[in-house]
Amino acid sequence: MEIQGQELAPTSLFAAARDAFAEAVGRARRSVIHDRLVGGRHVRLHFANEALVPILTPALAHHPHPPPESVPQLTVHVWDSLSTGLRASPLDWLPEDLPPTPEVRVSDGSMLLVFTTTSGILRLLNLPEKVALYWAADPQQVSDVERSTPFLLFLQGLLRGPETQVVHGAAVGTPEGCVLLAGRGGAGKSTSALACLVAGMRYVGDDYCLLSRRPEPRAFNLFNSGKLNGDSLARLPQLIPHVVNPARKPGEKAVFFFREDWGDQLAPSLPIRAVLLPRVTGGRDTTLRPASAAEGIKALAPSTIFQLTGPGATTFRMLADFLRCVPCHHLLVGTDLGQIPRAIGRLLADSDGRPPAPDPIRNPDALTR
Repeated sequence: MEIQGQELAPTSLFAAARDAFAEAVGRARRSVIHDRLVGGRHVRLHFANEALVPILTPALAHHPHPPPESVPQLTVHVWDSLSTGLRASPLDWLPEDLPPTPEVRVSDGSMLLVFTTTSGILRLLNLPEKVALYWAADPQQVSDVERSTPFLLFLQGLLRGPETQVVHGAAVGTPEGCVLLAGRGGAGKSTSALACLVAGMRYVGDDYCLLSRRPEPRAFNLFNSGKLNGDSLARLPQLIPHVVNPARKPGEKAVFFFREDWGDQLAPSLPIRAVLLPRVTGGRDTTLRPASAAEGIKALAPSTIFQLTGPGATTFRMLADFLRCVPCHHLLVGTDLGQIPRAIGRLLADSDGRPPAPDPIRNPDALTR
């Protein structure tokens, strides 16, 4: 739920939270700094102590370090109350009558506050000051999904521009180019992307990537992670040994980090040759058929804009312009997962982006064998 106005006074809360972080650093006496270049921007992660470092850094650990003379374009201050021994918490400054929703967003124009009520994690983003604050009561409250896409809200705000946008989509391909997979949750984006990774293709991301429109459409990697539900994981057994949360609760997704075992397949960026709209059919074969730009914007825009840190009209126009320049296809996903990378590979091999054949693509070397 998004609230406009001053009900929660994000400016005052930001100042108090910044003071609380300084107190946490003083108590810990051993803060930790990680500097990374993400999407071409220098991001500094400043942890009050070690407690949240192994939880929130693995998904970003593959990004290069900035040069020594570089100045951070965003500094994220990270702390928790349990390990630092702070009695006061940012929750003390929030009103007791918050709306009963999983997430509360408050914006006063220059600053954004997001409080996730289910986990009790508070995020504050102040782009004019190039500072963000991330607080958790207890490191164990950080969900597995959060571990796989840490600081997503902050990266969305930092990387957003006239020609760039963090989008809710997957991207996989070959050294020559990639496809962007767009669609609602459950459409088959992650399954398709991770089937391609297992088959040896280049991997940009399974859920989020940075889209750049100039000088050519290009997808940039953000995280070296992936997520699958239990049914899809059972169909990609090659990934089972790499699950980092084997003791997850029923219904929670399995999480993977790919830096060590698939690092050579992680692509910093790839030019986008086509947009695919996956849909699970229940049949065996995977096929392609043409889709319109309007169908592409319907698949890509809603979830991307819903998660924005600001107004979405500019982003909608940017996505619409992008989809008018790149061919769109429906990817009708079958149960034989080995056909997915074959279908995508054949599409990318075709110079003009048209589906290479009208018949089902049959792969005798199915991934599930």
